[in-house]
Amino acid sequence: CAEAVLDRDDRITAVFERYLCLELGQALTMTKQCTAACDVFRIVADGFTDPSGRCAAAVRARWPLGANAGLFLRELFTCWGKAAERLHGGMAQDVYALAVSRGVWADPLQRPQNHYVRTLTIRPFWDVAMLPAARALEAAADVILTEFHALSTSHFCYYKDRLHDHGGADDHVVAAGEWSDVQLFAGCRKDLKNCALCPRTAAIIASQPAFNTVVYGAHWFSRLSPGTHLSAHCGPSNYRLRCHLGMQVPSGVRIRVGSEVREWRQGKCLVFDDSFEHEVWHEGTEDRIVLICDIWHPELDFANMILPHCLPDQREAVDA
Repeated sequence: CAEAVLDRDDRITAVFERYLCLELGQALTMTKQCTAACDVFRIVADGFTDPSGRCAAAVRARWPLGANAGLFLRELFTCWGKAAERLHGGMAQDVYALAVSRGVWADPLQRPQNHYVRTLTIRPFWDVAMLPAARALEAAADVILTEFHALSTSHFCYYKDRLHDHGGADDHVVAAGEWSDVQLFAGCRKDLKNCALCPRTAAIIASQPAFNTVVYGAHWFSRLSPGTHLSAHCGPSNYRLRCHLGMQVPSGVRIRVGSEVREWRQGKCLVFDDSFEHEVWHEGTEDRIVLICDIWHPELDFANMILPHCLPDQREAVDA
C-alpha cells in the first residue's frame, strides 16, 4: 500500500503527492488500519530523514521539501505517533525518539507541530519571577477573582464546541469529564461580550505586551469538572508559554508537563511550556477554575520573528 503511493506517476505535483501520503496515513488511522498507517508514515519518514535509506535520494529529489521542511516533518511524525499510540503506547515513544534522532525535535516530550524554534530554552515549567506579566496577574488576583465570581455558569462554553480557539488541540483531549471556558481574547481579538462582563480582568491582560500581542494564543477562564481527565497532548507552538492563575483550586487536581507533576495554588500562577506533552487529572470534588493567559517565550523576538510574518488581519488585531 505505502510502496504504491511512493510509485505514483508524475501527473500530480510533488507537494500534492507527499501530502497525499500524509492524508492516506491519517485516513488509515481513522479507519483503525493503524499497522498500514504506520507503514505509510515509516516509508515517507525514511525517505526524507534517513540518508542511508534505499529510497531516500529518489524521494527527496522527487518531493523537495523547501522552506516548509520542518513543518511537514513535524506533522508527519505527529501523525505517525498517533497511529502508533493506537497500536501500542510504547511504540509511539519509539517514533518520537526516532524523530529526535533525525533532528525533527530536540526532546521526545516536546513536540510542537506548527511552530518550532530549536534555539529557544527548553524548560517544562517556568519561574514566575522571570515573567513580569505573570507577576502582574498575581498582583491583581483578588480583582480578577471578584469579577470571575460575578459570572454565571451559563457563560461557559464547552471545549468540544470551540476546538478552534484552543491552539490546535484535537477532539480526543477530553478523555473523561467536562472542560469548559469563558473566552476573553483569541488571536489578540477581544470577545466584546465576555470582556464587558470582566472589564478589569480584560484591562489587566490588555496592559501587558507579553499577553496582548500573542497572535498564536488566547486568554480565558477555564473550568474542569470533577472526574475530568485531559489526555496527554502537545500544544502547537514553542513560541509561547501558558500561564494559569489559580482561581478555584480544590485538592486532588494535578498536571504533568513533560515528566514533572505539579498542582495549582489559589492566587498563584503556574507557568509551563505547553508544547511539551502535558496531561491533567481532576480527582477532587469541586470545579477547578483558572485564568489561562498565553505569553510569549521570554527569548522570542516578536518584532523580528513574528510581526514580519503576520497576516494583515493579525497585524490589525495586534494594533487594535
